[in-house]
Parts: sequence; structure tokens; C-alpha cells
Amino acid sequence: MDMRLRKTIVYLLVALAIAVIALILATPWLVSTDLVRSAIEREMNTFTGRPVTIGGDVTVRLFPGPTAVFDDVSLDVRGNEQQSILTVENVEADIAPWTLLSTNPSFTAIRLTRPHLRLTRNIDGTVNWRDSMGRIGSAIDLAHQKLENDAEAEKLLEDGFPTAMAAIGITDGSILIDDLASQTKREISTINGTVNWLQLEGALDIDTTATWQENSISLDFNADKPLAFFAGKPTQLELVLENELGSIGFSGNLDFYETLFAEGQLEFSTPSTSALLEILGAKIDPGRAIGSLALSGAASLSNQRLRFDQATLSIDDNTGSGALEITGSEEGPNIVVGTLEFDSLDLSSFLGAFITLPSNRPPFEPPLNLDFMSQIQTDLRLSAQTAQFGDFEMSELAATAQINQTSAIFDIGDALAYSGNIQARLQFARDQAKGDTALMSLSGQGVDTRMLGQALDVPSTMPLGIAQMSIDVEAPLGSWRSMLQTAEGRLMFKMNEGTTVGFGFQTLLESVGPNQFFTLSNQEQGEELFTSLNFEGALADGVATIVSAQINYEEGTVQLEGVAPYKSGGIALTATVEPAKESVISETRQFFIGGSWDRAFATALRAPTAFGE
Repeated sequence: MDMRLRKTIVYLLVALAIAVIALILATPWLVSTDLVRSAIEREMNTFTGRPVTIGGDVTVRLFPGPTAVFDDVSLDVRGNEQQSILTVENVEADIAPWTLLSTNPSFTAIRLTRPHLRLTRNIDGTVNWRDSMGRIGSAIDLAHQKLENDAEAEKLLEDGFPTAMAAIGITDGSILIDDLASQTKREISTINGTVNWLQLEGALDIDTTATWQENSISLDFNADKPLAFFAGKPTQLELVLENELGSIGFSGNLDFYETLFAEGQLEFSTPSTSALLEILGAKIDPGRAIGSLALSGAASLSNQRLRFDQATLSIDDNTGSGALEITGSEEGPNIVVGTLEFDSLDLSSFLGAFITLPSNRPPFEPPLNLDFMSQIQTDLRLSAQTAQFGDFEMSELAATAQINQTSAIFDIGDALAYSGNIQARLQFARDQAKGDTALMSLSGQGVDTRMLGQALDVPSTMPLGIAQMSIDVEAPLGSWRSMLQTAEGRLMFKMNEGTTVGFGFQTLLESVGPNQFFTLSNQEQGEELFTSLNFEGALADGVATIVSAQINYEEGTVQLEGVAPYKSGGIALTATVEPAKESVISETRQFFIGGSWDRAFATALRAPTAFGE
């Protein structure tokens, strides 16, 4: 290359650079801010279908890219320009460089600082935001008409319909919702995030965080065909909503155009169910502060009915699986029906979802109410390989929970416990004539009381052996303490062949003389074998009265009568010791027994006679 050609190329490059620099320097004077203002107002008006007002000046920045900056923006209610539905403190709009000097500049991204949206939910359920004259509203209406004629249509907008959209960024936004139906106002504040919907028939991605009722929440929403979704076609999408009180995730087909329909994978979890229900204003008051609750599985939702054919449910770390159906209602109680199988189940956690259980912590007399019966109806069937209620352990449990507006029944139909079988029922009944009542029953067959005593804190005087037992009581509804004091019912306890510790035939006969007390709970006294035991008692006014009680030994019998005020734990009994006919002891003797079941003391009421007389 000769020197002359080389110099020519250098001069051209320098001239081009100078021209570019000059153009850049001159652009701010070439760009009409009035033109940009008109374009912005026109674009926002077309986009929303609402009158747009820009109160502040419009400036154009070129670096790092062409950007229009303006303040004090408002979108007004059509026909009432004095009332704004949306106000924005500051807007930055990125201008497509190739349209910078055109008469119709286009925008690729819009960033809103402190936007405030005011929504009104009318009594008929409609919201004042959507306007069919806007581009999105018009597109949704056109797509809906297309889908009504061809439900499988892929292209929803005609050629020539403007589909270009700008990405939207939000900083410190807020939404005020005025619900005329419930006459309440709710505010979502500190909204930050992005909305990417670059083409009306393209994908939509929403990623935002916000604050609602002093709780931070985040929302991720993704849909490949959002226009079809908004037009009423069930559409594949992903939705994740999270905050410190819980999270919900859904992946599948969703439609909410006329009625809510969903089919896909649903996951829900919360560390505190009662706190979440309080925040949501749900019409369900759990009996106590339930811990964690998680629910997941393939789900279908239609007509307010959510169904899991194979759900995984976890309540306070008790995990089960099975079929579950939940039906919501704005007028009547919510309905829960299902069959669930657990590996391990804590019945205290399960019952605590409905009623307040007794506690040794204040308040000592938590009041019970039956409000949950009008808030939720259930027909749940539960099974568990192992289960527990406090320190009481069971296996192969089969249980039910049936609740309606007049009764609530929690049943253990059958369970293995301490080498035997048990059945139990806790029932609450509403009766306008009699008043609300509580019924409790427990029965056991083949229960090993030695194993039971080792597992639970039971009195040392309890007979040891294989027992058959039952207890049935009824009380007016109140606190647990008041129901215990007013309960009425019957108690039965039977055993064939067993042993007593410190409460036997020989222990009483070998006691010291009258007016001298001796203990019946001394483990050093050893065990005495009996051939049968039958006990029947009546419960009323906080007192257990012995109807009949007899322990048969080879040497004779011990019969008991008296009372035991169980609200104080004391006993006041008379024991009659009657020798068998062939016994060397010929005289019937009586003893007074007092103290308590776990610390019983006795004294002879008659002076003992010598053996053999």
C-alpha cells in the first residue's frame, strides 16, 4: 500500500470519528424532549388504556445508553382525571437507539421508582384496573375470542397487532386494595422486582419481593404463554410464593378466568399454622399453636375443591401419605376428607389442631370451645405403625376424626398397647337443650399392667398382670379441670391371676395392731399372688366411689369400699379381709386405708387374733 492511499484512509477514519463525536455531542439538542414526552404518554396510554399525565420535566441521557428520565407520573381514572389509579414518583425509560431521533421513539425497559397503585375490588368481585381499551386488555379480549372459536389455537393475535412490550423494573412500590365487599383495606408495600414480558405472545417472568402485614414475601411467576393464561386457557406455569410464615409452590396447568382450576404439582409448608391462619384471616381457629405443617403431591383444584390422590402430609414432623380432599366455602365450614397412613404419629399434635389440650403451664384451666365445629368438617381415617399420646405408646393404630356442626368424634378404633388392645373415644356434642358436653371413654383388653407401670408414672399399689378395663365419663363442656370435677360415669377393672405389691392379703394380716399406721406402698413387702380381681366404680362430683371391689387369694379375699376424691388424689377406704374356710385364720378383719394411691397407709380397725385361733 503506497503512502498516499494510507494517508487517505487515516483521514477518512479521523473524519468519521469526528462526525460520530459531533453527532453524539449534538444529540441532546437534536432530540426533542417534547417528542419524547408525547411518545411516553402515548405509549403508556396505549399500554394501559388510561389517561397519562407527566407533571415534571423530561430529560434525556445518552450514557451509558439513551434514557428518558421524568418525574411525577399519574394514570387517571377514565372520565375522572382528578382521581389517579397509579402514581409514580420517578420513571426511567430506556430508548431503543435506532429510534432515538425518530418521530416515534420506542422503549425497551422502564424503571419505576415508588409507584403507588390504588385498586378497588367491587362488590361483584371485579377490579377497577383492567380496561379493555388498553393494549393488554384488548389483546386478552381478542385472544379469548380466538380461543372460544378454536380452543387449540396457537396464534392468538392477528398480524399487525402491536405485540412489543418493555421490561419493567419496580423500586419501593406499593399497592392499596380497597375491598368494597368486605369493607376492608389492605396494603402491600416495599415492592421491588422485575416484570419481563417483552412480547404479548411471548413468555412472562415476574420476580418480586414485598411486605404484607409486616411480613416479607417473595413471588416468582413464570409462564411460556401468559396471554393464553389471562385469556382463560389452562396454561402451564410455575408459581412460588414464600415468606417467613410459609411457602407455596405450584407447577402445572392453571386457569382462573371464570373459575379457579389447577392441575399439577403443589407444595405447601409453614412453621406455624396458627400464625399463618391469623395473617390470612382464615375462618379456622386451631386449638393451639401448631408447629410445622407441610403438604405436597400431585393435585387438582376445581370449584373450590382441592384433591390429592397421593399426598404427603407432615404435622409437627409426623409424616403420612394417602388420599386427601379439601373443600373450601365462603358461607359454610371447610371440609376435609381423606385416608392417611403414618409411620409414626403423635396424637397430641393431631388433636391440638382442633382443641386446646391440658397443660401444666399457665393458664392451668384453658377454656374449651366448639367453634371449630362450625369452621371445619372432617371425615379422616388414620393409620400408623407407631403412635403416642404423651408417654402412652401404641402400635398398629387405626383412628378416625369425624366433625360436623353438632358433634366431633375422635376415635381410636383399635391399637396394640402393652401386649393388649385398646379403644378410645373423645366426643364433643352440641345440644341446645342440654348444653355442650364432652364424653370420654377408654377400654383395654389383655393389657399388661406391669409393662404399663414401667412405661408410665402409675401408683406402686397398682395390681400387676393381664387386665381388662374400661372407663366411660360425661361432663358439661368447660375447662379440663372443671370437666374432671363434674364428670359422671363408671369404671371397671378385671384381672385373672396377678400380683399386688404392698396391698395384699398377707400384708394386711401381718400388720401391727390397731391405731398404728403402716405403709402399703413399700416395695420391700414383695408381691402377693391373687387368683382374680374385680373392681367397679362410679364417678361423680370429682369423687370415685367404689361400687364393688374384691381381690381373691388362695388364703381368702380382700374387699374394698369407700371413696377416692380424684381431684385431690386422696383415698378413704375400708378393707375387709376374710379368710378362706380352709384357712388357719378364722376371723374376718377390717382396716382403714387413707393417704393417696401412690402413698397409701392403713391401720387395723380390730385387734388381730393369733394364728390358729
